[in-house]
Amino acid sequence: MSPDWISALANLMTGLAAVVAGWAGVRGLNAWRTEMVGRRKTELAEEVLARKIHGRLADVEQTVEMT
Repeated sequence: MSPDWISALANLMTGLAAVVAGWAGVRGLNAWRTEMVGRRKTELAEEVLARKIHGRLADVEQTVEMT
């Protein structure tokens, strides 16, 4: 192999490595985003449930006080 071929092969491998790294970065970002959305939905559901429970407890306490 002549030095030109070696240089061309090295450039090709460098470009391929950059493409693979970019692809891995995009996949990682998408996984992180999916995890964050899921986490936020879970936190929101917990907050809504807690407010609902506290509201019902307040209703029961108010009913008990009225009797």
